[in-house]
Amino acid sequence: MCLPLPPHRRRRYPLPLLKLITPDTTPTSTPTTTPELDHPTGQSDDHRPTPIPLAEIQNTVQKILAFLRSKQDADGKIIDAGTSDWAAMAFGASGIYAYDVKIGTTSLLQHIYNTDPASELNLCAAYPRHILALLASGIAKNDSKIFNIKNKMIAECNIGGGYGQDRE
Repeated sequence: MCLPLPPHRRRRYPLPLLKLITPDTTPTSTPTTTPELDHPTGQSDDHRPTPIPLAEIQNTVQKILAFLRSKQDADGKIIDAGTSDWAAMAFGASGIYAYDVKIGTTSLLQHIYNTDPASELNLCAAYPRHILALLASGIAKNDSKIFNIKNKMIAECNIGGGYGQDRE
């Protein structure tokens, strides 16, 4: 059983995801020419993306998070184990702890902490995804749950110098 982390023990994120994706960086290389292509409207297309206003991005993120919350069941799970892991990462990137995402008494964090990824079809994808979900939920990187999953990942997926299942 996973006990809730008190607020003073929860990890704080220095930057929300939206700060990480804002276009304030410059490209590392500049193309020497811009190709002119035929556009369906008869205009040339220089392939430059149209900037999306930050408010629109934030609004869309909030809609997605609300949708994910609406799919949570009483066990804390959001759709299935894999989706629950991805959802925990999405909430964490937005500065929302998986412990605070709950319907009833069971939180998303309690669900992912108590879920064993060994029952999934592709273990070598499930193990690292589950570790990322736990980390995004504020679980310490030296927690025994993460340590045990890392050991399983090394034993079951790192075979013969490669990574993946059935590599013998």
